[in-house]
Amino acid sequence: ALPLRPAHAASMSMGDRAPFALAAATALALGLGCAWRWRRSCSSLVVERSGAVWATAPSRIVCVGDSITEYGSQPDGWVARLGWLYSRKADVVNRGFSGYTTRIVRDILPDVLRRLECPCARTTAVTLMLGSNDATVEGGFQHVPPEEFLANMIAICLALRTAFPAAQVFVITPPMVDGPVWDAFCRANWGCDGGGRSLPLNREYARLAERAAESTGCNLVDLFSAMATPAVSFTELLSDGLHLSAFGHEALFRLLSAALEASLAEKA
Repeated sequence: ALPLRPAHAASMSMGDRAPFALAAATALALGLGCAWRWRRSCSSLVVERSGAVWATAPSRIVCVGDSITEYGSQPDGWVARLGWLYSRKADVVNRGFSGYTTRIVRDILPDVLRRLECPCARTTAVTLMLGSNDATVEGGFQHVPPEEFLANMIAICLALRTAFPAAQVFVITPPMVDGPVWDAFCRANWGCDGGGRSLPLNREYARLAERAAESTGCNLVDLFSAMATPAVSFTELLSDGLHLSAFGHEALFRLLSAALEASLAEKA
């Protein structure tokens, strides 16, 4: 075991020990002073040191969705990029659930919000992106009919606005999908098809998400339409036909960060 004090300390004279005693007393005083200033600063939720100022309880951005949101926390994902952009300004919380539909999210949302200690006044922005799993062929285990999808989206939007009264809610439309590529990926990895996903289906559900945003007073980030730009093929924005590639994450980050900046600046 390590000794609690130097072996020669017992043989020191009082004069030899004086510098050590002074150093120890000084360190203790500084430590107590720092602790006191820390407690006093924390009471006002701000810490200042060497000219730097940051909040100990900063704003919060909550991202709700399916796997396209969940995977956004991977390195260079769109959620991870938001975390870096708002570093020291906002905590970015990812609540993306792979495979989930609006039906499931609507069912579990009360528990999700409870665990986020809602209502929460310090949350300044919430993103909601669902629909890529709902938009499958009728009879599939993930399929949610269009009319139910719209009702679910409206209910979720209203619940988020109630839970986060000071926040701007951003509804992100489901992205484009490459059905054949996703089918091939699913067969190669799991021996099944991809649920009948198609571009026309995703377009329909994207427009329903837009209607939900309009009817609940939420902001719209139209990722589906943005992917239709002739500057780049939408397939390059997808990694497996369904989820975003590195280029796709960057495109969504740029689209969303611009919308966040414009909306929050207008609110300020």
